[in-house]
Amino acid sequence: MTRMGLSRRLAIPAIGWALGACAPQSTGPAVPRPEDAPRRVILIVADGAGAAQWSLLPVVLGSRTLNAFPVTGLVVPRGTSRRVIDSAASATAYAIGMPTFNGAIGVGPDSAAHETVLEAAAKDGLATGLVTTTSITDATPASFAAHVPDRDLHADIARQIAVSGVDVLLGDGLGYFDGTRRPDSLDLLPDLARRYTIVRSPAELAAVDAEQTSALLGLFARSSAPALDPAKPRLARMTETALAILSRDPDGFFLLVETEGSDEASHANEPIDQLVAIMADLDEAIGVALRFRERHPETLIVMTGDHETGGAALHITRGAPALGYTTGGHTAAMLPLFALGPGAGRFAGTHDGDAIGRLLRSVVLGTAVADADSAASAR
Repeated sequence: MTRMGLSRRLAIPAIGWALGACAPQSTGPAVPRPEDAPRRVILIVADGAGAAQWSLLPVVLGSRTLNAFPVTGLVVPRGTSRRVIDSAASATAYAIGMPTFNGAIGVGPDSAAHETVLEAAAKDGLATGLVTTTSITDATPASFAAHVPDRDLHADIARQIAVSGVDVLLGDGLGYFDGTRRPDSLDLLPDLARRYTIVRSPAELAAVDAEQTSALLGLFARSSAPALDPAKPRLARMTETALAILSRDPDGFFLLVETEGSDEASHANEPIDQLVAIMADLDEAIGVALRFRERHPETLIVMTGDHETGGAALHITRGAPALGYTTGGHTAAMLPLFALGPGAGRFAGTHDGDAIGRLLRSVVLGTAVADADSAASAR
């Protein structure tokens, strides 16, 4: 058993939102992993990114990173409470493999906690990581490591993440862990400092020795700072450090990488230059993942959004690219999906978001997809 594996097995189970001890429900036992299943899985989520936002990479930036992904598809973002989904419901569908209501974090439509793909990976002996440009307690990362019925319960989410046993946590949200800023005055940092190397600046992150670090916590802003804030490390640097640490586990890993900036800029209907800079930042992180896969071809990379924001359209006006928006909120548009690596073929075609969650679980654990799940994913 690796050092990482031992630390995960000693981790306190996730704290339930209602009574403080609600264990998530497992979706079923794992079966032996087939030889061709990936041992390393990277899920990249561009928050709020639909076709227009993703199109900035090849059309405006001239990037060819998307060309590296031979498998493409579409995600239909469906929830159970509203026709237009939010980040919490969408990320939870990816995490637990079932549709749920807006605001839900790691819980099903009945508010019951369900085991996430990250928790299942840890139980199966894999290292785990969450990397984001926003608070680590925000909807997308939280949905993989916490269980509450309301995405705004940041203090409860932080309390659960603090005992989740996730090996690498990089993002914002220091105030949700700091007793001087939490509403209950509970200071989570002293115990975290005993179990994690804690960094709070780009320089401290750059100084991390991955070979000597088994657990890393980065908290770079009190709540959430803009993705390109110079006081924060870039997404590529966080991704590179996370991969260096997690890849030391011979059992493999599951890593979520999220950019929040694409959602924030689209909500604000920012001019194209701002969104281009954010997508360029994401493109560098994708490049890190692709270079890692070149060295470790057993790695599966899956990329998509959680919902589309802004109703954005990319057009060319007098030779200059521009974005046009139809709303400041979310839309019901389908989302591009890209996959590369062992198991990537399962993601081809059109899938509901919860089917993506079941597919992720199947490739992480090396299990077969049930017929009902296959039918759902083919809708």
